[in-house]
Amino acid sequence: MTEPSQETKASNIIKKLKMFNRKERDHLMKFALCEDPKTPRISNALWRKISNGGTRPNADKMFIGMDYHLNWLYAALATAEMSDEELEAQFDNQWQCEKASPGESENERPIQKNQQDVDLLIAWFDRRWEFPFRLVLVEAKLDSSWGSAQIKSKREKLTLIRYDALGRGLNFINWQFLLMSPGDCPSLHEFDADCFDKPYDWMLHQKKTTEEKGQLWHQRLPVTTHLRRVRRVSEESDKWEIV
Repeated sequence: MTEPSQETKASNIIKKLKMFNRKERDHLMKFALCEDPKTPRISNALWRKISNGGTRPNADKMFIGMDYHLNWLYAALATAEMSDEELEAQFDNQWQCEKASPGESENERPIQKNQQDVDLLIAWFDRRWEFPFRLVLVEAKLDSSWGSAQIKSKREKLTLIRYDALGRGLNFINWQFLLMSPGDCPSLHEFDADCFDKPYDWMLHQKKTTEEKGQLWHQRLPVTTHLRRVRRVSEESDKWEIV
C-alpha cells in the first residue's frame, strides 16, 4: 500500500480537527460572523500576521477553532490515518511516546476529564516550509499581565501531544506558539527562569534571525474601541464602579 503523502495526512488531520470540535461558542460565532459557517475564511489581517507571505488557502483546506480542547487536538493527531469506520472503536488511553517532559499526574493519560484548551488553533498546509503542516496555537490577553502559571498549565500537555505525534510518524508538523495582546511583547524575564527550558523551547519563536532567536512570538491584537472595566469596588462593598 502506498504511503499517504504529507498533504493527504494534513488534510485528514484538518478533517478530524473539524469533526471533534464541539465548542458551542465557536460554532455560534462562526454562524454569527460568516456567510458560510462551514467554511469560515481567516481574515487578511490575521493571515498577514501568521503566514509569512503565503497565499490564503481555500477555507476548506484549513481549520480555525476558538477555545479548542487539547483532548480534541490529541485525538485528531492520534487518528490522523484512520478512516471514519476505524473511529468506531475504543482506544488505549496511553501516550505513544516516552514521557519527554517532567510528568504531572494530571497528564499521565492523554484524554483527561479536565478540559484544557488554547484560545485559538489554526492549521493549514504550506508546502513552502520544511515542516509544511502549520499548527499555530494562540493565547490572547487584553490588559491582564502574562505570567508563568498560564504557560505552565498547558506546556506539559502540549509538549506530550507534540512528542506523541512524532512517535506516530507525524514529523512534518510545524508547531508554533503565538501570544497576542494589544500591548508589547512580554519579556522572558516576566516568566520563571525554567518556563521555556527544554523540552518546552519549541514554544519560543522559530525564526532564524539573531534578534528573534529564543524570544517569544507575539503579535498585536487590535482592539476597536476604548475598553473600560466594570467591577465591584471591593469584595465587601455593596457598590460597583467603572474604571
